[in-house]
Amino acid sequence: NPVVAIVFLIALELISLVFFYTGSRKLFGSRVAIMALALYASSYGLVSFSRWLSNAMPVIIIGNLMIYILAKTFEDKKWWLWYWFWLGVMFAFNPAAGIGLFIFGLIYGRVNILKSLVVFLIPAIPQIVFDLRHDFLISRGVMGILFNRPGDGGDRLGAFWGTGQTVFNFISGVWGWGVVWLVVVGLILIILGEWDKNKKMIFSLVFIQIGTMFLFNRAIYGHFFAGVAGGLILLLVLSLKKYPAIIFGLVFFNFWLWWGGFRAPNLNLTPMGTANLVTLENRLKIIEFIGQNKDDYVFHSYDIPYYQDQVWRYLLWWRGVRDPAQKSNILYAVSERDWDRPDRLVEWKENLRKISRSEKGLVVGD
Repeated sequence: NPVVAIVFLIALELISLVFFYTGSRKLFGSRVAIMALALYASSYGLVSFSRWLSNAMPVIIIGNLMIYILAKTFEDKKWWLWYWFWLGVMFAFNPAAGIGLFIFGLIYGRVNILKSLVVFLIPAIPQIVFDLRHDFLISRGVMGILFNRPGDGGDRLGAFWGTGQTVFNFISGVWGWGVVWLVVVGLILIILGEWDKNKKMIFSLVFIQIGTMFLFNRAIYGHFFAGVAGGLILLLVLSLKKYPAIIFGLVFFNFWLWWGGFRAPNLNLTPMGTANLVTLENRLKIIEFIGQNKDDYVFHSYDIPYYQDQVWRYLLWWRGVRDPAQKSNILYAVSERDWDRPDRLVEWKENLRKISRSEKGLVVGD
C-alpha cells in the first residue's frame, strides 16, 4: 500500500524536527529555536517539497539533522565525520541539494580531509557500482545538468551565462518556499546586526549552497533549497527575533496558503504531486475499471506535470491487474485535469482521436 511510504516519511520528518529544534537551541538559544520551529512546522512550502509519495527524497529530513550536527561540532570536532556521512546520504538522493554543503564542509570541516571523503563515499557505494556497470549513466546525467544549456549546442557553464533568467528563477524559487522568501529582507538586518561564530557558520552554509546553484543548467528551483531549508529559516528568525509578532504573522500566512492548497486540486492532488493519499480511492476505481477487462490492452496516461505513468503502473501491479501489452486493439487512455496548462491536455486528446475512437469511459473526481 503506497500509504505505508507516506506514513514512514512523515514520521521521519517529525522526528527530524526534534533534531532541528535541539540544534537551533544549542546554537542560538531557546527563543530562536521555538520561533524557528513554529515557522518550520507550519511552512506550506516545506511540506510541499517533502514530496511524500512522488520522488520521495528525505533531503529536508537530513538537512534538519545537519543543523544538529553542526551545533555538536562546537563540542566535539569528531562530529564533522557524521556531517560528511549524512552529506553522502543526501547526495544519494539529490546531489544538487548538497553540492554547496560539500564546499562548506571543505572550508569549515575540522577533521582529516581524506578520512572525511572516505566517510562521505560510504553511502554512495551502491551508486558508484551502478555507475560503473551502466556506462556512467549517473555521471553523464550530472554533467549534462551542469554544462549543457537546452538549445545552446555548446558546452558552456549553463545558468551562469543566462544571468537574467537565472536571477528570475532564483527569485521565483525563493518565493515558492512560502515564508522563506522573506529571508531576502532579513539578510539586510543580519548583515547590519551583531555577528558571532554560530551566525557566521549558518550564513556561510546557506549562501555557499545558493551560490553554487547558479552553476546549474536548470538554474534554481525548489529542490535546491531542501538541504539548507532549516538554515534559511534560522536566518529569517535571527533577523526578526526582536519582533516576534511578525513571526506569528508569517505562521498565519502559511495557514492561509494551506487553505488555498486544499481548495485547489492542481497544487496537491496529482499522481506526481504531494497528496496522492487524498485521491487514492478515486484512482483505484479507475484501476478496477481497467481490471474488468480480461484481454490484452495498451495503457497511455496524461500525468501532471510530466508524461510519466509510474504511479499508475504501480497501482495496476498492486491491485493485481494484468500488465499492459506492447500491442492491442484495446487502449485505456487515462488523463487528469491540467489546471496550469490545459492546452497540453487538449492537444493530447486530439492526438488520441486521430488514432482511436472512444467505446466507453469513466470519470472520477478530476
